[in-house]
Amino acid sequence: MKTVAELAKEMNVAVQTVYRRINKIDAGLAEKITVKINGVTYVTDAGVQALTEISADVKQQLNSVKQEEGIVKQAESDVKLELNDEVVYLREQNRLLQEELVKAMEHSRDQSDRIVTLAEQLAELIRNNQMLLGAEQRRTLIPNEIQEQGRSYINSVVQEQNAVEPKKSWFLKLFKR
Repeated sequence: MKTVAELAKEMNVAVQTVYRRINKIDAGLAEKITVKINGVTYVTDAGVQALTEISADVKQQLNSVKQEEGIVKQAESDVKLELNDEVVYLREQNRLLQEELVKAMEHSRDQSDRIVTLAEQLAELIRNNQMLLGAEQRRTLIPNEIQEQGRSYINSVVQEQNAVEPKKSWFLKLFKR
């Protein structure tokens, strides 16, 4: 027979744990596995064996749980590694895409600058074209104006002559008969 404290020390558990295990055993058996002498609770040899078996089962379950925890931790570690690998991969992809974006933006700026330059050249060409058209129109207008003035002058001279000639011709007609 052993005291509850001695048994707890052997089993490497708390005294309360031994009492809890004793209480879990059937009430009829609980009387047989424990004896109170002078206020001290003793566990009989049959009780020690029963509690040791229970303790072995608990240890086995605990080991099983620990193994499962190890498996879970390994799985978590594997998942973390996979996630880390994926994060590394995605970060690399992100970096590459950012580099491509920078190149595309530089190309876009170059194209924009080129378009601005071409627009400036086009505006200059349009101004030059308008100046040439204006000069061409002035060149053609001056001779046309001169021709118009010449025609007007000729017409006025002809009209003056016609105005003078009828008098002469009337006068001359009188003598010709």
